[in-house]
Amino acid sequence: MKTLFRTLTLLCLLMLLPATGWSAQLLDRIVAVVNDQPILESELDAATLEALRQLRQQGITPPDMSTLRRKVLDNLILRTIQLQRARQRGIQVTDEEVNAQLARIAAANGLPLDAFRQALEARQPGAFEQLHNQIRDQLLIEKLRQLEVVRRIDVTEQDIDQYISQITGGGQKRYHLRQIMLALPSAPTPEQVQALKKQAENLHRQLQQGADFAQLAVRHSNGPNALKGGDLGWRSSSELPDLFLQAVQPLQPGQITPVLRSPGGFHILKLEGVEDAAPQVGDDLRQKAATKLRLRKASELLTLWLRRLRDEANVKIYLDDPATLKP
Repeated sequence: MKTLFRTLTLLCLLMLLPATGWSAQLLDRIVAVVNDQPILESELDAATLEALRQLRQQGITPPDMSTLRRKVLDNLILRTIQLQRARQRGIQVTDEEVNAQLARIAAANGLPLDAFRQALEARQPGAFEQLHNQIRDQLLIEKLRQLEVVRRIDVTEQDIDQYISQITGGGQKRYHLRQIMLALPSAPTPEQVQALKKQAENLHRQLQQGADFAQLAVRHSNGPNALKGGDLGWRSSSELPDLFLQAVQPLQPGQITPVLRSPGGFHILKLEGVEDAAPQVGDDLRQKAATKLRLRKASELLTLWLRRLRDEANVKIYLDDPATLKP
């Protein structure tokens, strides 16, 4: 609980630092424009500092600052595109929804919401409002993904029956995975496919020769968890795409899969751990099964959806190299 509290507090402080002081505002500059909306260097610096902190906390050696800043900027661009899309669709998040999430965070730190607010404000004025805005934006993105990806996925009664048979019949496993993903454009040419396949095979050879998986993920992966060393966390076998599940089932912890090809690109997975999963029971099992199946299928389509949004957006990047921010 204390670790989570320190993490949230530090995140708020870091994101607020570049905005303090009139001189900092004068020195700020635009590093990218997304559909006429600018991304400022202060935003990039704050997000890069947070990415550095997370990498060091995981014991992962950060890449050079130029590479890291560009990866962080790519994440900020995707986040901006999704928020713009959500507002265009008229999606809204109420204060009640945000406050409910804040209350859960406060409870996880052993504090009532008012005390949590006071603790953040005591460390940095405006920190609670900053966290409030971050949660609002994340909820907007989640609602957008639910509307444009999850709800459009068809789950049949037969799918649900098969899923329930799997999770109640025993033998369920949970897998702790890391991923290196090289994403393809939404309409790749054969030359692009071949070039990306060659890059994936080269990375696979490096891994077989002892290269650190997490560090290669940070440097080369286009997946959403790249800046976490490609860490996907624990996933039950019923939550994994069939492509991934079939590839990791024969592995022992520490082993990697061959290069895998999906519609979204090329993947390499590393199995960090495996354990038995408790069977699920309950009267609302079919509803839970339908939700799980939609989420599993959505994870397969999410990368394609994000790539399409990115390709359709008008993005201009003005990031100078080498970066001025020091590690």
